[in-house]
Amino acid sequence: MWTARHYFGNIQDQSELKHQIQQETYLEVEITPEENRKGRIYTQTRQGNPIGIIKERFQSLREGDIFKTDQGHWLLITLQRETVMVVQWDSQISYQLQDFINFGHVLGNHHYPIQIQENCLYIKLVTEPKMMEALIHSLGIPGLEIRYEEYQADTLTFYTHHSH
Repeated sequence: MWTARHYFGNIQDQSELKHQIQQETYLEVEITPEENRKGRIYTQTRQGNPIGIIKERFQSLREGDIFKTDQGHWLLITLQRETVMVVQWDSQISYQLQDFINFGHVLGNHHYPIQIQENCLYIKLVTEPKMMEALIHSLGIPGLEIRYEEYQADTLTFYTHHSH
């Protein structure tokens, strides 16, 4: 098994590193959001080689991160895309503030990780989508559109803080 523990940077931030990697043969791994939360990741490269990645526990890997293995190979990190629920509200409708307070309360009680951007609420799929849709429809808020989109795990920052 190969081991990658030497972090060199990210090709999106360092053009010279990107150029260097493109000139050489490199290994590539796709990391899941669950793996990204770990300090030690055991996975396989796209080429089929078993590999262990050792990183700081709270270091979040990004698309384009570069490591070098103990065996001297470059390793390019890609992040698995994940599907999220997008709830969009109609900006032409005058909503009742109480409706959205209740909506937020319900999502918080279910510990659904969310992010808000403009007139869209992005919800991480932590339970069956049909159950989540039924829950949202049960609130009776008019004009909400539900759809699903794919994102790289590092492009959305979900808020999950909830204490009792």
